[in-house]
Amino acid sequence: MEDWVSTMSESELIETMGPKDIVARSCGYSGCLILQGALKGAAEWKPSVLANVHPTYFGMMVALWQRE
Repeated sequence: MEDWVSTMSESELIETMGPKDIVARSCGYSGCLILQGALKGAAEWKPSVLANVHPTYFGMMVALWQRE
């Protein structure tokens, strides 16, 4: 997911992460699909990963999108 945030690559999200979500059942994946669609074709956005940590058995990521 960090690669997707850094690049905003639609193929990274759908082709790479999609099959993994079938197994992992990430609660945030569907929201990322919506965000990808909402930002596509809109103003230019600069993504940043603020944190990507694994405090327990699952990971948590905080990301920020700012207009350029």
